[in-house]
Amino acid sequence: MNKIAIVTGANSGIGKEIAKQLVANNIYTILACRDEKKGKETEKYLGEKSQYLHCDLSSFESMNKFFHAIKSQFENIDYLFNNGGIFLPPYKETKEGYELTYGINYLSYFYLTNLLIDLMKNVQGSRVINTSSLSSFRPKTLNINQYKKHKKFNRMKVYEDSTLMRSMFTYELDNRLKDKKYKTIAVSGHPGVVLTNIQKYSLRMKMKFVLLNRHHSVSKGAAPLLKAGLDASIKGKDFIGLDTPKQYKGNPLIIEHPNKIILNKELRNELWDHSVSQANLDLK
Repeated sequence: MNKIAIVTGANSGIGKEIAKQLVANNIYTILACRDEKKGKETEKYLGEKSQYLHCDLSSFESMNKFFHAIKSQFENIDYLFNNGGIFLPPYKETKEGYELTYGINYLSYFYLTNLLIDLMKNVQGSRVINTSSLSSFRPKTLNINQYKKHKKFNRMKVYEDSTLMRSMFTYELDNRLKDKKYKTIAVSGHPGVVLTNIQKYSLRMKMKFVLLNRHHSVSKGAAPLLKAGLDASIKGKDFIGLDTPKQYKGNPLIIEHPNKIILNKELRNELWDHSVSQANLDLK
């Protein structure tokens, strides 16, 4: 039986490249996408070792339906690539009333992972791979309690915070998986700067990176995440970045995440409890 991977946001950009490389490595890949047309086009492009399943990361109900569809077809999952994300959209809310960037970029990672972990926890070598961002390096403080329903935020600030929360979640998730003696590990990595469809709301910033040549290809951007998922030498909590000082572009390398907020155990626990209260879901 082939190993089985799930990739969120797999119909374009880095997610599509991750899925392409997984299929090339003979890993049966579930394309978890909101856009049915693009999802089916990607399935056709990747061939019989891939399958599109609808999954809207802005809806708990949709993620629940996705989980039950997975559970009805597969006994085990080897890899969960939490990759879907959004960058600087106009104000909008998830189905549950959370600001969209926070809801998709962080809360969906927490929710979907805790749904699927039951299919992963007994699988030797299984991994949760969370896509992070250079933006997670920037926050100097984090006010978790402000992230509640029906609240607007500065668009860049919530993007930076949400990517930091992913890295904090990865670190804390790996601790809790170890405490429960599960076989799954949690790791993360960032792609550097890749000019994909995620920048559709920030054309000025996109042009800045083009003019300064501070970006690299989609395949180069996917490489740190693939290393995080498939490299046998990777350990829980490892963070895969790039072998360059500014981290805009380069080759995959295990690095130390520069934001020390991640090491604050009290704040990680606060974030976890906050997320449990919003998702009504916890690690089983």
